[in-house]
Amino acid sequence: MLDKIELFGKEIKLRTHSCHLFDEPAQEVEEPFINLYVRTKFCNAKCEFCTYAEDASKYSETRYREVLEEISSKIKIRKIAVSGGEPTLYWDNFKSITNLSKEYAPDAELSMNTDGLRWLQLFNDPIHKEYDYIQLSRHHYDDTINDEIFKCKTPTIDDIKAVIDLQTHPHQIQFRCNLIKGYVDSKEEVFKFLDWTNEIGVNDVGLVSLMPVNEYSKEKYIYFHIKELIGDNFILSKEWKRYGGACECFNYVYLPEENFRQPMRVYHKNTFKPSDITETLVFDGQNLRIGFDGEIIY
Repeated sequence: MLDKIELFGKEIKLRTHSCHLFDEPAQEVEEPFINLYVRTKFCNAKCEFCTYAEDASKYSETRYREVLEEISSKIKIRKIAVSGGEPTLYWDNFKSITNLSKEYAPDAELSMNTDGLRWLQLFNDPIHKEYDYIQLSRHHYDDTINDEIFKCKTPTIDDIKAVIDLQTHPHQIQFRCNLIKGYVDSKEEVFKFLDWTNEIGVNDVGLVSLMPVNEYSKEKYIYFHIKELIGDNFILSKEWKRYGGACECFNYVYLPEENFRQPMRVYHKNTFKPSDITETLVFDGQNLRIGFDGEIIY
């Protein structure tokens, strides 16, 4: 199986295997692929665990088009994830990224992560329908405490409820909750967050351990094993570790109490060696690099 290609004169590894189901060998994929992350950088928020705060106005539509042309002409792009910083901060740039992604990789899964800066505007624009998944960073169930973490105003509970019925499918809106010491950091707090999410009508939650990228992240890092939550209403469905190491994921089904809405998908991800994830390419608005902090190749 093809396991590497040349992009911009540089040899690039491909994803040739799925992640391991724990205690089982990794399986070869039917067709090798690569994932692409678009990090717009700069942000309205000032989260202490984040290091992406450079000027997003440096985004070059021409450079992004050239990157997509080169990659899509040689290999399948399975996933494009648009993130930041805050990707909607510069709205015209966000629309350009979205439209070019759909033009050059129409079959790729397209997702975005946002702090909700333009939450209502996003769902009042047809562009939200281009995304398979819209992941709202939401690190606490209380609006005021969530604003404290982000150090800015974030979507309220009412704002989130206002767009639930505008989803293209029941799992389009997802929450991504960072596990942070002093906030959502225990079994009790996790269940409070999940029940709050279920009452709102969101059916997909990611519980994410902080990546060790700065001193705050290391100090506030939480890794009580999420498998501790397993019980009659919290069922483990899959447990993965990355082929080659560096991260692990656990997938669950949560069955809330009868007074809540419906079952939920939940996962926990721990990326303990982000620099080792090299089968992903990252475009930062100007440059294409291997992995999140690796070598620039274009």
